[in-house]
Amino acid sequence: MERLLNEYSTLIAEDLLPHERFWQLQKRIEHDRYSPGVTIEMRRSSLALNLFSLFAEGVIEERDLEGFSEELKNSVIARARQE
Repeated sequence: MERLLNEYSTLIAEDLLPHERFWQLQKRIEHDRYSPGVTIEMRRSSLALNLFSLFAEGVIEERDLEGFSEELKNSVIARARQE
């Protein structure tokens, strides 16, 4: 979310007319609201799939998987590379 807020701030600060900035921001928020980093519900039963989705979307990185089992980390990374 922090990354998105920074990107929105950059968008708002662009040298465009106010209505152009507004509509660009609105379009971006509409797109982002369906991103796994925004909408995901964490449950134990869907942990691996959720981590894969977050990893594939760039919401988390390999270093964010520290603390998880090697098997889970390798599975998430391998699946992301297949996509």
